[in-house]
Amino acid sequence: MNSFTEIKQKNEKLIIGLNSGTSMDSMDIALVRIQGTGLSTHLHLQMYNHFLFPEGLKEHVLTTMDKGSLKDLSQLNILLGRVFAKTVNEFLDLLGINATDVDLIGSHGQTVFHHPNTERLFRYNIHSTLQIGDPSVIAQETGIMTVGDFRSADVAVGGSGAPLAPYLDYIVFRSDTKNRGVLNIGGIANFSVLDKNGKLEDITAFDTGPGNMMIDYIAQKFFALPCDKDGSIARASAVREELLEELMHHAYLYQSLPKTTGREIFGHHYCQHLMAHYPRVSPEEFMATFTEFTAQSIFDQYTRFVQPKAVWDELIVSGGGARNVFLMERLKFYFKAVDVKLSSDYNIPTDAKEAILFALLANEAICGNAANVPHVTGARKKAILGKICLP
Repeated sequence: MNSFTEIKQKNEKLIIGLNSGTSMDSMDIALVRIQGTGLSTHLHLQMYNHFLFPEGLKEHVLTTMDKGSLKDLSQLNILLGRVFAKTVNEFLDLLGINATDVDLIGSHGQTVFHHPNTERLFRYNIHSTLQIGDPSVIAQETGIMTVGDFRSADVAVGGSGAPLAPYLDYIVFRSDTKNRGVLNIGGIANFSVLDKNGKLEDITAFDTGPGNMMIDYIAQKFFALPCDKDGSIARASAVREELLEELMHHAYLYQSLPKTTGREIFGHHYCQHLMAHYPRVSPEEFMATFTEFTAQSIFDQYTRFVQPKAVWDELIVSGGGARNVFLMERLKFYFKAVDVKLSSDYNIPTDAKEAILFALLANEAICGNAANVPHVTGARKKAILGKICLP
C-alpha cells in the first residue's frame, strides 16, 4: 500500500466508487481513473458492474430501519462494511486486478436515516443523517485506503448533507453554450441546474421528490418484481386522478429551496397510508398513478423553481429510472421543449453515475479539497467531505 502522502501527490489515481442507493437492490461499483483534482479533474471510467445484495439482506436492512434495536443497527453497520468489502474483492478478482494497484475506495454507505429539517435539541440546531457500512471495515478487509461517510462534514457546518451530485455534474456536464439540467432518478429524484457559462457557486440543486421508490414498492408488494420493468405495468393501466391530485398537493413540492428528502417522506409508510385511504384503487392503478406522479412532480419542480430563471436547452437523465421506458416517455411528454438525453450520451453510464461520484469525492478528500456546494445544502461554508480510513 502506498502511503497517504504518496497517494495524495499522485496526479493520476485508480479509484473504486461504491454506492448502495435508497432502493437497496444492488451495490453499484465503478473503477475510475482520475487525473488531476478540483474543477480541472478528468474522469475515465474503466469498468462498471453491480452486485446483488445477499438474499434477505434488503429486508433485514428495512426491518432494522423500521423497528430495529441499537444492537441491530450496530451489527448492521459492521455487516454491511463486510458485504461492501466482499463486493470490492469480487470485482477486482473479475477484472484480474490486484488490490495494491488501486489507490482509494470511495464508499457512500447505506443511508438508514436522513432528517434534513432543523430541530432544536438542548439549545443546538440539529440536522441529521446516518449512513452505515463502516469504511474502516472496508479498508481492513480490502487492504485499500477507504473514504466514507461523505455527508457528515456538510451536516457539521449546518448543511443537510445532500445533494452531493452537483460537484460531479458541474465537472462533467457544464457547458458554455447551453443551459442544462441533470436529473438522477434513483429511489429519490434530484436535479442539478447548470446555467450556461456558470460557476460552481451558481448551481441550484435539490431533490424533486420520489424517483423509483414508490413505483418499486408496488412492484415488490403486489407483483413480486424488483421494479416495473420498462414501465409495462404502468403503461397498461389507468391513472386515478383523485389520487394523483392528492399526491401533487404534497407539502414537499411546495417547500422552498434548499431542500432534500428521502425514504422517511416517500417510503413504504407513505405508500401504506395511501393504500389505506384508497381501498378501491387496484395495484395496477397505483403503479400507473405513482409513475405519473414521479414524472409530473419532476416537471412541477422544474416549472416552480427553475424555469422562471432559465429555460433548459437539455435535460440529461441518469439513474435506474432512466431504464424505465414508460417513465422516460412521460418525462419527454412534459419536457416537450427540452432535448431529453441520457448521461450515457456523455460517456457516463446511467447506472454508474453515483458510484463515479463517490470515486471523485474520495479523490477530493485525499487532496484536501472541499466538495460540497453550500448554497445547495444550506451549509455555512465549504467542507472537505469524507472520513479517511487506513488499512
